[in-house]
Amino acid sequence: MFEKVQEFSYSNIEKFSASNLVIRLVNDTQQVQNLIMIMLQSLTRIPVMFIGSFILAMTVLPQFWWIVILAIALVGLVVGAAFGKMGPRFGKIQMLIEKINAIAKENFIGMRVVKSFVQEDSEKAKFNTESDILTKETIQIGYIFSIMMPSFFLIMDTGIALVMIR
Repeated sequence: MFEKVQEFSYSNIEKFSASNLVIRLVNDTQQVQNLIMIMLQSLTRIPVMFIGSFILAMTVLPQFWWIVILAIALVGLVVGAAFGKMGPRFGKIQMLIEKINAIAKENFIGMRVVKSFVQEDSEKAKFNTESDILTKETIQIGYIFSIMMPSFFLIMDTGIALVMIR
């Protein structure tokens, strides 16, 4: 990625600030690595589990195939709803990280100016405000993630209960 940034035209360089480019180089690379890791761990395992459970349900208790299909649909609905709520927040988090990085860079570059005009408190307040917003957004994403697993267990346990009742 660093080589690609070096090949930017002047118009592209003017579009992105230095803090934006640093965040893109570091954070975007980390996001891609995390995405690949999650895909390799989850996306290979989940379809195998769904297909295996459907085949097993069809062979052991063929009259209950609809429970497996219903559970798969409900899990898909929960995942879709969760990612639908989290998607915009991830973009907002990216922008907040860029803002915080820009504030920190400005403070480091203009440290003498900030000190000479006694602006430390206002600069700290500006940084803390953006940091608090970032923290709140990150916590909201954590809440959404934390709801997913209990929802999955509720769906699966309800499916098991339906089989046991019948």
